[in-house]
Amino acid sequence: MKVISSRPSGTAAQDPGAWASFEIFPWSREFETGIALIDEQHRTLLGLLNALARNLAGHSDGPPASEVLRELTAYATYHFDTEESLMRQYLAGDSIESSHREAHRAFFTDIAGFKAQAAAYPGGRGIEEIVAYLTRWLVQHIMDVDRRTALVILALQAGDPLERAKEAAGEETPGSVRVLMQAVLRVYEEMSSRTFQLMKEIADRERAEARLRLAGVAFDNTLEAIFVTDALGQVIDVNTAYCDIRGLARGEIIGRDMRDMQPWLQDVTLLPVIWNAAALYGHWSGQVQSRSAADEPVLEWLTLSAVKDAVGEVINYVGVFSNITQLIDRQNKLERMAHHDALTGLPNRRFLLERLAQAVAQARRSNTYLAVCFLDLDGFKAVNDELGHAAGDQLLQAVAERFRATLRRNDTVARLGGDEFAILLGELDRPEECIALLERILAEVHRPVALAAGTVSVTASIGVTIFPEDDEEPAGLLDHADLAMYLAKNEGKSRYRMFDEQCERRFNAHRARIAAGVVAPE
Repeated sequence: MKVISSRPSGTAAQDPGAWASFEIFPWSREFETGIALIDEQHRTLLGLLNALARNLAGHSDGPPASEVLRELTAYATYHFDTEESLMRQYLAGDSIESSHREAHRAFFTDIAGFKAQAAAYPGGRGIEEIVAYLTRWLVQHIMDVDRRTALVILALQAGDPLERAKEAAGEETPGSVRVLMQAVLRVYEEMSSRTFQLMKEIADRERAEARLRLAGVAFDNTLEAIFVTDALGQVIDVNTAYCDIRGLARGEIIGRDMRDMQPWLQDVTLLPVIWNAAALYGHWSGQVQSRSAADEPVLEWLTLSAVKDAVGEVINYVGVFSNITQLIDRQNKLERMAHHDALTGLPNRRFLLERLAQAVAQARRSNTYLAVCFLDLDGFKAVNDELGHAAGDQLLQAVAERFRATLRRNDTVARLGGDEFAILLGELDRPEECIALLERILAEVHRPVALAAGTVSVTASIGVTIFPEDDEEPAGLLDHADLAMYLAKNEGKSRYRMFDEQCERRFNAHRARIAAGVVAPE
């Protein structure tokens, strides 16, 4: 048997904190047997029992109750070994020795049963019953069995014969000691029960106070603006962030009606909607546009929650404001990056297809025409090769600006990649209305462009398909315009070419000649 300690160790029996040395089950001189080693071990057992009770009551930062119980059980084993060693020395073969061993075995059987019950029904109930059992067992065992055994051993050590020693011990026990034992046990049970419940209540209150302190710290230090009102909407508390954002001192806010304090809210008609929804459904959340203390426009996300009592009546409202201006700006930038070309700032292919789908739907509703144009620069590769990619980028940016200046407000131009662009010309009463605009685009592209590396001049080849004459889906319209563009380039460049019934066939024939090596690819 491993000796843990003859005194309460620095583990479970000595938890730090204000309650570390508080004894629910204090040591009494009436427990003393007269054998110093046994009394010292009894003190340790009682110390471990106190540690277990403190843990269960919630006043221990040490090991969990199950670990304390394991230590207590292990120390009981060590203590029983000590007692049985003494009895083998002085009472070998006597009924006192055998009854002691049986009592020790019964102890471990009972503890094992309680442990199984605690495992089957978690939540402290099983451990609490173990504490009650240990209290009764230790008091009865120490004050009755161990005390009588100690009296016999002390008499034997003084030279008395065994029978006389047993007789003397038996005469003393039924009298004052037994009465005292019963009295002490009743006092212990009553005192320990009351003390234990009191400690649990104190521990619960301390945890509640700790949660309140933590909530207070979070309330005062969060970056979100928070206000709390009563059921009528009068402010009863605000945090520092709210005061800072609104530019008001706390004393200027407390006691005022929150619904009258929102001159910063641009849409004041939204206030009753927000308040009524929170009262009816328990909460309201959404984006509101307001103004900061510096009178700057800001976007905020407001969550207003109703706090209700046990019968469902609103007793408080809690509002939380989060400034989402930067978040919205960042989201808009990300959306722009996802839908626009980084070099020219023009819409990209994804944006174009979305806009093309809208334009097709609009043309169907209004019985108008839509021209889908696919444009490719002629001679762009030579600019890149001779002047460098920086010059090519400058050329693309200049052409994009000319597109913006030339096209109508309801038209769309997009960069598809490289030197390829797409143009949507909408709201055409007749297909031929797009011709003048196409010729103007060709002329604008052909005008010389002054670059850092020199002045250059390029042309454009444009393929055009007309909806609903070409009644295709958006992607199909773009493909047909692409086919027409290749034919325009093959027919001499710097021109536009309409998609017609022969266009795809002619393109396929041209592609076959390229494959056969008759014509070099562009």
